[in-house]
Amino acid sequence: MRKRISSKSVSPTPPVTRKKETNHDSVMERVDAEGQVIGFSILGVSKFNRDKPLEADLIAV
Repeated sequence: MRKRISSKSVSPTPPVTRKKETNHDSVMERVDAEGQVIGFSILGVSKFNRDKPLEADLIAV
């Protein structure tokens, strides 16, 4: 007889973040409560022109 084992994953509370505009309309920085950049989002990738690469500056504060 097989015994079914269940597992629960415990994840920490996600940090409070907000999105901040960059110099590129499709790129948004994710910043934490102290203003530190913790990630970024790129929107509308499928609509980009393949002949022109995406360029954006993400500056750490």
